[in-house]
Amino acid sequence: MGRFMAFNTLYFYYALVIMIAVLSITTYEDEEKMDQAYENKSLTNELERLKREKKQNEDKLEDGKKEISVLKEKLKELEKELAEKEEENKSLTENLKEAYENKSLTNELERLKREKKQNEDKLEDGKKEISVLKEKLKELEKELAEKEEENKSLTENLKGTKYQAKYRY
Repeated sequence: MGRFMAFNTLYFYYALVIMIAVLSITTYEDEEKMDQAYENKSLTNELERLKREKKQNEDKLEDGKKEISVLKEKLKELEKELAEKEEENKSLTENLKEAYENKSLTNELERLKREKKQNEDKLEDGKKEISVLKEKLKELEKELAEKEEENKSLTENLKGTKYQAKYRY
C-alpha cells in the first residue's frame, strides 16, 4: 500500500502538474484570446473609424464633384458672358470708329460750309463791285458820249472855221 500511495501521490502530483499546465496553458490561451479580442476590438474600432473617414471623404468627394459641376456651369456662363461682352465691345469700338469718322466728316462739312459762306460773301462783294463798276461804266459811257458829242461839235466847228478861214483869205 505504500507503493500504491506513492503511486497515487505521484499520480496526484502528475495530475496536479498537468492541471496546472493545462490551467496555465488555458490561462495563457485565455490571455492570448483576450489580447486577440482586445486587438480585434481595436482593429474593429480602427476599421469603423476608417470606414467613417472613407464615407466622409466620399461625401466630400461627391460634394466636390457637385461643386466642380456648379463651377463648370458658372465658368461656361462667364465665358458666354465674356464672349457677349467682347462682341459688345467690338460693336462699340466699331460704333466709336464710325462716330469718329462721322465727327471728322461733320467737321469737314462745317469747314466746307464756312468756305462756301466766305465764297458767297466774296461773290456778293464781287457782285456789288460789278454793280458799282457798271454804274461807273455807264457814267463813263455817258461822259464818253458827251465828249464824243462835244468832239463832234468841235470837229464841225473846226471844219467850219477852216472852211471860213480858207475862203476868207
